[in-house]
Amino acid sequence: MLNISLRLSAIKRIFSNGIAASSSRYVSTDTGESNIYELRKYSLTPHGMPKFLELLEKNYHLRTQHSPFWGYWIADLGALNQVIHIWEYENFAHRTAVRTALAKDKEWQESFVQKAFPYVAHQTNSIVLKANWCDLHMDKTDTGCFELSTYGMRVGGPRVWEENLKSSLLAHARLEYADLIGTWYTDVGDHNTVEVLWRYESADARREGRNKAHSDRIVVNKVRDNLKNVVSHRNVLMSPLPFLKR
Repeated sequence: MLNISLRLSAIKRIFSNGIAASSSRYVSTDTGESNIYELRKYSLTPHGMPKFLELLEKNYHLRTQHSPFWGYWIADLGALNQVIHIWEYENFAHRTAVRTALAKDKEWQESFVQKAFPYVAHQTNSIVLKANWCDLHMDKTDTGCFELSTYGMRVGGPRVWEENLKSSLLAHARLEYADLIGTWYTDVGDHNTVEVLWRYESADARREGRNKAHSDRIVVNKVRDNLKNVVSHRNVLMSPLPFLKR
């Protein structure tokens, strides 16, 4: 009996230590920001893009009556026939209230949803939270060339990779060849995913700035440190839709 008790105590100790170690590695993505952001990506049929944009231009005011958009772009490079948009909500309850109201909005449903969505081949969405160290620059989302960089990070959450990520992005930003518009961490969707939005004067300005950054010792070292935590990385260059104004 004594041996059995000792074994049980040992097992409990090992189990408890394992839980404690696991808890320190897997942490919440909650950044303390009260607002939430929904990132939506619609892949359209090749022949459907012009018609979708035409319907959007005529009817987007019906959508923004319910809640404001944060940014709306069309993919130029890195994806084809895709629109990418970000919506801001006060919290999940606010989003639910807006989505419920949209479903009941007859004009919105008949003028846009029923006509435009047959051209949508695939759609995804995720809820992302603003990184508390990176201010959002809503005043710069209407003009220029935009790059949405998506990083798949090591399992473990911001506690594991945030500092190196932050240092890498700010090293680029300090060269002032681009505006760091925003950084978000995924809360609902692909976990340990970071979305970074940059703005350039043009695609050629991006190329020139990137060439400059690749010869900067601080950028090179900070990026090298960050890459230790990066599992995957993809990007897309986008243009804002000129008829969409906040």
